[in-house]
Amino acid sequence: MSNTSKGNLIEIEVKNILERLGWMVFRQHRKPMFMKGRMITAGADIFGCDMVAKKEGQKSLWIQVSTKSHKSDKLKQIMKFPWTYEFETAQIWLRTSGERSFEIYEAPTFIYLGKRFTNGEYAPNTNLLKAI
Repeated sequence: MSNTSKGNLIEIEVKNILERLGWMVFRQHRKPMFMKGRMITAGADIFGCDMVAKKEGQKSLWIQVSTKSHKSDKLKQIMKFPWTYEFETAQIWLRTSGERSFEIYEAPTFIYLGKRFTNGEYAPNTNLLKAI
């Protein structure tokens, strides 16, 4: 399976989790383009994110989905854009290798919020809860 196919599957997992939690989700779609005489598809991120989610009474949620090995690249990618944290939240969901879960980090500090499992369960960062 190609990296592109794996990435698409991981993004679909996140989309499904959010939809089960009551969010409406728009996921970016790959756009076709020609390179060296053949058609390929390229990612088309939305302000550095793979998807946008909306839920009544909640801030808009902008999400970049990736793997832990690409965390620093994705942080830089998201922070290129202006965010109004009063109305929106930017997060990175990183797939945990060998597990059916995602580590969630939130802008602007990208503090670790906790782990969201593909079955919808959530394990918050207990150190963060102690600090509050």
